[in-house]
This record gives sequence, C-alpha cells and structure tokens, in this order.
Amino acid sequence: MKTTPAVFVLLLFAATLRAQEKPDTTATPRDDAAKAKIVERLNGIVMPQIIFQQATLPDIVDYLHRKSVEIEDAPEQAKITFHNPPTLPQKHKPAEPSDVPGMPVDDEVMETKVTLRLNNIPLSEVLRYVADEAGVKLAVGADGVRFRLRGGFHGGEDAEPNAILLPAKAQEENRKLLSAKLDRIILPQVTLNFATLGDVLSYLRKKSVELDDSEHDPARTGINIVLKTDTPLGNGVPEAGDRKISMSVTNIPLRKVLEYIAKLSGMKVIIDPHAVVIEPDPKADHKTEK
Repeated sequence: MKTTPAVFVLLLFAATLRAQEKPDTTATPRDDAAKAKIVERLNGIVMPQIIFQQATLPDIVDYLHRKSVEIEDAPEQAKITFHNPPTLPQKHKPAEPSDVPGMPVDDEVMETKVTLRLNNIPLSEVLRYVADEAGVKLAVGADGVRFRLRGGFHGGEDAEPNAILLPAKAQEENRKLLSAKLDRIILPQVTLNFATLGDVLSYLRKKSVELDDSEHDPARTGINIVLKTDTPLGNGVPEAGDRKISMSVTNIPLRKVLEYIAKLSGMKVIIDPHAVVIEPDPKADHKTEK
C-alpha cells in the first residue's frame, strides 16, 4: 500500500546565526515538491476545536501531534510527527548571531504561555496563530515545519509576519464568506460597562454562534475571533486583553461592534481567511486608554 511521506513538525529553539539571514539557494525541485506536499497536508487537516488556556509550546505541540494523527487517520510511517525540544539544564542568555551553532537559548521561551480558542480551522492556521502569540517564527521546509526564534536582524525574512499557507484563491473565498457573516449577524443589544477587551471578545464569540443561522452544520456556526496581545506600552497603558471598554448599542452588525471596540481600545480589525483578528494599532492614541 502506498503511503504519504512523513511530515516532521519540529519545535526547535537554537541560536539564530547570521548565515540564516541569507536565502537558501540549495533547494531542489524535489525539495520544493516535498514542501508543497507538507503545506497541502497542513491545510487539509481541519481541527474541529482548539482551546489553549495558558498552554506552553511543548504542551501545544504534544496536543497537535495527537489530534492530527486522529483526524488524518494516517499509518504510523505517514503521520505528522512533532518533536519537543529537550529540557534545558539551566538558563542561558539568548545567543548572539556570532555564537556557536545550536547553542541553547533562554528557556523562558519554552514556558511562553499561549491562550487561543478556535473552531473548524486548518492546522496550518492553528500553527500560525500559535507562532504569532508565542512570538516565534513558523518556517516550512522540505523536512517539515519549525517553530524557531526570530533572529535579531533588522529586516529580512525574520522581520516578516508569519505567512498564511492557504492557497490565494481559498484565502479570498474564505474572507468573502467571513465578511458576509460579519454583516449578517445582528446583535440585538450590546451593553458594556468597563469590561475588559478579552472578556468582550469572548462574549462576542459566543453570541456569534448563537445568532449565526447561515450554517446547516452546527460545527461551522459562529466566527473565530483572535486577540493578538502585546507587551505593556508603559505610562499606565494596560496590555491589550486588559483594556477597559464601555459602550451601549442596539441592533447592530457584528462587524460594526468589533470596529467600535477596536477603536475604543487602540486596536484594529483584520479579516483573515478563518478568523477575525483584533491586534494593536500602532497609529492609535494610547494616551486615552489610561
């Protein structure tokens, strides 16, 4: 029986070297084909539900390994394999680009906590959101997918956002469907009194499921809403999830509610193929959020 080549998803925390800033010119057509196959499988495995609450990267990797095997129902030699990093014996400072290859970095990275809730979403997008939340780079190659530390370079590949791996046509179609849902879901009333942004988005996520009558499959109802957190901005400005919001509106589309909330909290709304992302707006006047 013919089996699909294994896909290796590696969680690596090694020193970033100057050589990594240079483009890889050794890739062969066979490597490109292997990479394309990996991407196809990551896009094809749809996770029914993801709930990570202050989960560490090794725990997330272990969970995704088990669930992807269940969903894909692949034979042992064809399953997606996740490799956890070894436990570091002691804390190290982040390696400089000139340091020895493979030198371990600060083990606090392994303890980075990720909170994420998603429904009916491709594994490739789960990995991207996890990488974004953890502040690491998601890289796909012929040998698999890696979470790795971003380099300390100005510009270059590491400075770019983690890429969406879905085909361009699928991205466009899914964005249109999601955009239509945002306009179609009408909230009868929303009253907020100094509610935190994190709590508000959790509430809207639940209401979107209750009010979505456009799907025949209950598993596809509602909208994924992802909050991209940021570090404290100083001067008393709270982190994204803790910013307070007060507003009262009636009979309003979900899109408008999210736009109002984003503006009030110094954030902006991004429509991804499978989720609405609320992320910090660098142009916002954060002085009003004290």
